[in-house]
Amino acid sequence: MSKQAATARSLAVHILTRSETRRRYVDHLIETTEAVKLLSAKDRALMLELINGVLRNRSYLDWIIEQYVHRNYKKQPVLLKNLLRLAVYQMAFLQRIPPYAVISESVKLARRLFDPARASFVNAVLRNYQRKPFTPPEPKDNLKDLARYYSHPLWLVERFVEQFGRDELVAWLQANNRVPHTVIRVLDDEATADIPPLEPVPNFESYFIMPHGTALHELELWRQGKCIAQDASAGLTIDLVDARPGETIIDLCAAPGGKAIALAHRMQQQGRVVAVDIAEVRLQKIRENCRRTQTAIVEAVQGDARFVELEPADAVLVDAPCSGLGVLARRADLRWQRQPEDFAALTRLQSEILAHAGELVKPGGRLIYSTCTIDVEENERIVQAFLQAHPGFELEDATGKVDAAFVTPEGFVRTFPHRHQVDGTFAARMRKRG
Repeated sequence: MSKQAATARSLAVHILTRSETRRRYVDHLIETTEAVKLLSAKDRALMLELINGVLRNRSYLDWIIEQYVHRNYKKQPVLLKNLLRLAVYQMAFLQRIPPYAVISESVKLARRLFDPARASFVNAVLRNYQRKPFTPPEPKDNLKDLARYYSHPLWLVERFVEQFGRDELVAWLQANNRVPHTVIRVLDDEATADIPPLEPVPNFESYFIMPHGTALHELELWRQGKCIAQDASAGLTIDLVDARPGETIIDLCAAPGGKAIALAHRMQQQGRVVAVDIAEVRLQKIRENCRRTQTAIVEAVQGDARFVELEPADAVLVDAPCSGLGVLARRADLRWQRQPEDFAALTRLQSEILAHAGELVKPGGRLIYSTCTIDVEENERIVQAFLQAHPGFELEDATGKVDAAFVTPEGFVRTFPHRHQVDGTFAARMRKRG
């Protein structure tokens, strides 16, 4: 194996460990780790596959490793656990990498990170697994075993069952462990004639699936600024806004700007889209994306979505900060980062942003609340509490704005990854009485 490939493995182990011990998001660690920038494209892809593979299968891998560790595995250093998880993931899931190569590189890495004794321990565990591989049995009903087998925290499995029942639990868990596709939205309908053979997303116009292993910058449409990376579920929220040429639209919590850009092109670049975000670094990302896509009517504004002062708009979109429980396949670390106690602070923030957003809507205008979580507490309950506290707003049924397949009986927009093969999202449209 090449030295660079070993570096990819070493970086994967360190990033996984920092994420687990410091509760840091993996994408931020990848972005800010200087050594990652030195990797070749091939080795970066390997590193990402290893990181995400371990995160999607962490407790499943622990289940396997515990069969070969005679000491208390739970008390082992996190760094050592991640080294073993990485090795077993490769041996169990990546058929193209020979087991002898995985073992050799893992032992070398253990010697470099620890000492000869720990390297011998790693060698023994992995060789015993190679000689007699253990496959955890698929459970049927027990929630604790299901959580372990599908690598989700037990509290999260129990929360899903409490809100949605058991019938679709396994399908949801399996969907969260799939490797997601990158999806693009083509901004110019005329450009669809120039699209190479990309698979369209069923039931979503202008959305196409990128083949696994294809980088965005390799796509001519991307280089020409005619598309953005955006899951098809976001198109439902954009449809719900129903932006018209000449209107003023406020997009709160707008970074990285995908929805703002899609709205601007929906408006035929006539009118104004005010994209608000609290962090300057994220505003720079919005501006970069607007330059690449030649989107002229988006104005990036720095501000806290709870307090920002703006002239009232025809429509305000609140793309609220949330738990991200609808994008666990795309953000595999979130299942381990989130904790039950996080929801109190999140729902308080969501309520505060939505309340202020209502003040920014013109009489007769629209207020759209959206998230990328499936959690009822962050979705239906936030909207219902807002409507109860703000009688000047009324809920509008999403039927007629989006496909009825995505509309709940209450008139909300809802998607689930296991039902609709897109990210799990929620959106509600409200009208301010004139």
